[in-house]
Amino acid sequence: MALTNENAFFVPQHAAGERLDRVVTALSGLSLRAARRLLEQGGVLLDGRERPAGHKVRPGQEVRVLYPSQPVAPDQEPLPDGARLLAVGGGLAALYKPAGLHTVSLAGGGGPSLENALPALLAPLRHGQGLGPQAAPHPGIAPGQAPMLVNRLDRDTSGIVLAALDEAAAREFRAAEDAGLIDKRYLAVVRGRPDGVFTVRQAIDADDRARVRVLSAQTPDRLRHTEVRLVAGGADV
Repeated sequence: MALTNENAFFVPQHAAGERLDRVVTALSGLSLRAARRLLEQGGVLLDGRERPAGHKVRPGQEVRVLYPSQPVAPDQEPLPDGARLLAVGGGLAALYKPAGLHTVSLAGGGGPSLENALPALLAPLRHGQGLGPQAAPHPGIAPGQAPMLVNRLDRDTSGIVLAALDEAAAREFRAAEDAGLIDKRYLAVVRGRPDGVFTVRQAIDADDRARVRVLSAQTPDRLRHTEVRLVAGGADV
C-alpha cells in the first residue's frame, strides 16, 4: 500500500513512558486500531525508525505518521455505549463514562475503554466544531497536542472523567489537585445505615492499573481522606 501524506509530531512531556500506539492515537486522532494497523504497515517512524506498538516513548522524540493514499478513518473503533462528550472549557473536556467501561486500557489489552475512545469522542473538537448544531464553534485542538485523561473512575462506577486538551491544562489540573482545590463527589448505594458523618483515612494502592486495593494502614495526607455522609436512606433510596 502506498504511503503518501505525512504529519510529524513531537512527544509531549506528559506522555513520557507511554506506548507508541497510544501516543500516535492521541497526536493524530486515529483510533487505536487504525494506529496499530499503520504501525504494522511501517507507516509510523519514531526518530526515523520503525518501532513496535508497545515501544515506550520519551519526551521530545519525533513521531512521523505516514498516511496511506486512502485515508484511515479516525472513527473505525466504535464508541462504547453511553460514552459521550458533555462539555468543554478551561482547556478540559468533560466526558461521561458509563458503568461497566474501563477508564484506561488494561496493560497489554486493547479492549473498550474511555481512553481508547478519546479520538472519536474529541473528533468534533479537532475539526473546530461545537457540541451540537446550535453550539458555537470550538477553536479546536492544536496540532501536535495529545489530549489525556486526568482522573479516572472504577469500571463499575459511572460519572464524569476529565480530559486535558493540552499539556498546559494537564499541568494546571495536577497543580490544583495537589493543592486540594479539586472537589470530587460520589453517590453510592450501600447496605446498612451509617451514623452521622465519618472520615475514611485508609491509604489506597493504585499502582496496579488492573486492581485498586484499600490498605489497612491509614494515611496522614488529608487530601487522600474521604468524608462520608448519609444523604438518603430506607424508603428514600
